[in-house]
Amino acid sequence: MKMDARQAAQAVEQFACSVCGSPAGSVCRTRSGTVAIGYHTPRFVLVPELGQADAVPVPPDRHPLARWVPREPVAVRVGYCCTSAVGGKTEDWVSELVAAECAAIFLDTVGPAVRMRPELARALRLSADQRRCAEDQPVVFTVLELAQLARTGAEFIETAAALRAADVSLDIRRGTLAGVYHPRETGSLLFAVLTAAGDLDRAHHRQRIRAGQQAASNRGNRGGRPSVFDDAMLSEARRLYEQGVPVPEIATQLVIATGKNAGRHPSLASVYRALATGPATRLDAEPPASAEPDSLTSEHSTSRGRT
Repeated sequence: MKMDARQAAQAVEQFACSVCGSPAGSVCRTRSGTVAIGYHTPRFVLVPELGQADAVPVPPDRHPLARWVPREPVAVRVGYCCTSAVGGKTEDWVSELVAAECAAIFLDTVGPAVRMRPELARALRLSADQRRCAEDQPVVFTVLELAQLARTGAEFIETAAALRAADVSLDIRRGTLAGVYHPRETGSLLFAVLTAAGDLDRAHHRQRIRAGQQAASNRGNRGGRPSVFDDAMLSEARRLYEQGVPVPEIATQLVIATGKNAGRHPSLASVYRALATGPATRLDAEPPASAEPDSLTSEHSTSRGRT
């Protein structure tokens, strides 16, 4: 965006100067204590639109070479507009934001079905960074109408929460809720109401989730992946286990009857879980010894007796 000298000065003065120590909101100064003719380079390169500029002159109303006096911090305005229209009306809206002395303007042109608004995220991030870098300088997030800030109540609550967390004021120029709202001063009631509304929505959402989970549990649906064991498989697995068949061999003898794994053998972990659900099953103890280890033991004892 092309800036004239006055707009460039407003953008540069968002930041404190690391060369002459001028605070945010004040013009640069010389070593002799007068107003500098131009802004120091490390200061104006912080503005992306001016980063490649050779110099940023001080506007005549700052009185270059006059006695330097720190000014009261001037509010930095960040303009934003969200619309699905393209054409002259959008240009008019941008012109209005420029006339409102917005140092930076962000425009999202998205359809009503698109949720992501990247320029809004950039505008909120710039506002928060500016507020953090210059604590004495107020930041005003400026929109022409409420509909250009948020398309739904949920978006309004979410955006207001971000502004409140960054201690950034909101200025709605006209229409519904027109006015300036500060998170902790004038107009803080709006932020308090929106915060409470957001808390209510989240609490209601959690209650609906818990109610749905409880209703599903009452119907016997406990969530997660469906079990591969039906009643017939579970009965067969318990019968084989009580006969002393090792669990790995049980897994090879069982076949899944339904589902996407139909025709396959259940995994060893699935067999252990199924057997652990049985009231008479005790997998914490040693599994019953099979006939093969007993024969080996007896054979080993007999061979020791012969020797």
